[in-house]
Amino acid sequence: MADWIADPDSYVNGPPHSRFDDARRLEPVQWVDGGDEPGFWAILRYPDALRVAEATNYFSPIDNGIAIDDMAPLYLGDLRQLLLATDDDTPTAAPVDLDAWALDDVMNGLEDRVRAATRAVLDQARESGSHLDFVHQVALPAAVNTLTDLLGVPADDRSHLYGVALRNSGNDEVDPAERAPRGAARLELAAYAANFSADRRTARPQGDLTDVLLAGATDLGALDDIDFAGVFVQLVMMSTDTIAGLMSSGMMALFEHPGSYLDLRGNRGEIPVAVEEMLRWANPVNVMSRVALVDTRMGGKEMKAGDRVGIVCTAANRDADIFELPHAFDIARDPNPHLSLGVGDIQFDLGATLTRLQGRVFFEEVFKRWRHLEQAGLALWQRSSLNNSLRQLPIEAR
Repeated sequence: MADWIADPDSYVNGPPHSRFDDARRLEPVQWVDGGDEPGFWAILRYPDALRVAEATNYFSPIDNGIAIDDMAPLYLGDLRQLLLATDDDTPTAAPVDLDAWALDDVMNGLEDRVRAATRAVLDQARESGSHLDFVHQVALPAAVNTLTDLLGVPADDRSHLYGVALRNSGNDEVDPAERAPRGAARLELAAYAANFSADRRTARPQGDLTDVLLAGATDLGALDDIDFAGVFVQLVMMSTDTIAGLMSSGMMALFEHPGSYLDLRGNRGEIPVAVEEMLRWANPVNVMSRVALVDTRMGGKEMKAGDRVGIVCTAANRDADIFELPHAFDIARDPNPHLSLGVGDIQFDLGATLTRLQGRVFFEEVFKRWRHLEQAGLALWQRSSLNNSLRQLPIEAR
């Protein structure tokens, strides 16, 4: 039985890589009983995982328009009902008028905005003293506050949204295995985003990422308020789970490999390649959910249309048939075709771009801010079968 894959207790001391190695070798496609939640097919080998990620005509990342990762069915219905409860039951869809020059200015200015927001968070952390929790005082604020700045969220709303985002991710010390508070937080984020979207359609363009999204200028196409709310929630989840996870787990990987830490500190031009290895070696999300659209067969198992399918990135990213010395942390690994950012998702281009940009800028600025960093206590992991993230990383920073 592979039920341990969905058991949050399997991850309290970090990912169980040896168990994944054995499972991938012996039975690379396994059914996982979800207990009170729907079960799913766990895909453990890289080639199979890549097929599921790429074959969007067979496997979809959404269910009735809503991303299915870790969202209980109750909240799927609640989210749709809540966001459709407008005065005329019709989502606003009028696009923001953004000419090509303005669009170019926004996209070309993303790095400057990311860097400015990151610097503000790191400066505040440095002023807090030399003993820091890297997760809660550095990584999470840098990831979430940078995103809300990029989206143009009003300054008065950011502190509240930060708290809601942490409840949604399990980073507020609420047991992330408890779905109810997380689902309620997700609904709150979506309701805020729908109202924010409607307000912004009647406002002057502000030169931010929300203008780009509402102008239909990304691979997502034109977005109505419900579409925008869905993207907004996904971006917030990306900031708390993927980007903050990259930052904190990437930093711990450097602590555990001091030679790599010194190499990267001395040659910051290597940071982009190192970020890819951090994403592979400490992939921020254990399982990416899909739903089978048709009956199909994989790994000798028969899947039915409607079955849930889980791309187990923690296993696929360490497949020895694809990655040489898969358990080694190699900041010079290139090429590095990890699956941590997915492939073929509707938000892949935007999400991957922001993740790589924020990760690169973050480590550049961390090395500028502090001349010496070291782990100063026990690192603790989230109790989660979805997120492969730390909830505590004490450091000494000078």
